[in-house]
Amino acid sequence: MRGWAAPQGAALFQASGKLFSMMYITDWVFEKPELVLNGANRRIDELSQSELFNSPKNAKLLERWLAGLFGVGYERYIDDCEVCVNTSHIREDSDFFLRVGHSTYGFQAVEVQEPERRRADEFKALERGEVKSYPYEPERGRIEGAQWIRDAVKRKIGKRYSNPDLLNLLVYANFSAHQLEAAAVTREICELSPRFNSVWVMTDTHFFSPYSTEDLGILKLWAPFDPG
Repeated sequence: MRGWAAPQGAALFQASGKLFSMMYITDWVFEKPELVLNGANRRIDELSQSELFNSPKNAKLLERWLAGLFGVGYERYIDDCEVCVNTSHIREDSDFFLRVGHSTYGFQAVEVQEPERRRADEFKALERGEVKSYPYEPERGRIEGAQWIRDAVKRKIGKRYSNPDLLNLLVYANFSAHQLEAAAVTREICELSPRFNSVWVMTDTHFFSPYSTEDLGILKLWAPFDPG
């Protein structure tokens, strides 16, 4: 079992290869993923794109959205779960936690876009009226997307987290991934994936696990889900 089994409301963390029981952490509130996703969507709808992506204070809102979206897919195909964005100073390598039964898994999230894209600058230019739109090249994602994902996983490995083998990586493919083959992604990152407990790839509507464990669940092919 690679997650942390803990009593209700208690927290465990890993250090030097051992599990240590910690004090009760009141700001770790686990919720059903649909509630988390819906709440995040309501807040996002209140913001302009420039506010959402240019303000550091909204980083946790985006993590909450990702956690909710992933949880919705996880519940549909694997198991009932709850999610919680990490707002504490414990397990700072984890952006959010997934709780399945009595086990809790820490997830680090990374967004992947076209390498040259600078989203914050794009929205500023749109708001100022300097540009009307940006080129849309859907074929690039199918052809180059697996390499972009590999590059993102390599960058995360370069962060040298203290216990990456207990950390789960969620890669959010925020580009046109239409017809991007799951097998191509798996091949591209197969030598890197075992550095983590699991690796998951998600778009707005599909997800799968190029590398995972039996206790967390395995989903080898793209699986569609309805985020609501």
